[in-house]
Amino acid sequence: MPQINSDFNIFCSARLNSMKWVPSPAPGIWRKRVYMDGPSESCKVTSIVRYDAGAHFPPHDHPGGEEILVLDGTFSDDGGNFSDGWHLLHPDGFRHQSYSEEGCLILVKLRQYSGKETVLQDTEKLEWVQGSTNGVTCKSLYRNEELGISTYLIHYAKDTTIPLQNYPEGKEIYVLNGTLVDSFGTHDSGSWLRYPTGSASKLVTRNGCMLYVQNGGLQAL
Repeated sequence: MPQINSDFNIFCSARLNSMKWVPSPAPGIWRKRVYMDGPSESCKVTSIVRYDAGAHFPPHDHPGGEEILVLDGTFSDDGGNFSDGWHLLHPDGFRHQSYSEEGCLILVKLRQYSGKETVLQDTEKLEWVQGSTNGVTCKSLYRNEELGISTYLIHYAKDTTIPLQNYPEGKEIYVLNGTLVDSFGTHDSGSWLRYPTGSASKLVTRNGCMLYVQNGGLQAL
């Protein structure tokens, strides 16, 4: 299988709204892959996944862990029902059957979670914390001090400019809503970006935006 954005030494981006849905092995479950490294169905991969109403995935294992951010609808598995805004982390060896009664859209990262604990959190209930720059607030989702990994939701208010920032450990962004402008171009809602280690960029938003952000995640890859 051809790999997707597997060169960690260059800046990568994808506009998911312009990509076509590709069927998964389970009927009624579709995906758009923005990162893939390894065999087709047993690889490290980052995808947007869509469940049609009533679709289900048979029981399966998750070597290397799993991370999910529910973007729309309700995602369900053996552990419960998770509506939009829920963030799920499952460690290596986790096994479940997943489904959606009404249909859902999720951001999924497979074989990229090195933590030992299960994390199930409704991000809507987390408090926004003021950042170091005016107009920036964030919600911390996960931190691994040992590996230098931190995951956040970040909100930029209208007309916010972030001066040139260095990314010594790399950075991954998914634009949840709004528009972000960086040194590489303009990225609308549904855009995925990955900056290599040692890179830098200036960030600007005129109309505001909310982002999923992971710093240092290249360590897990």
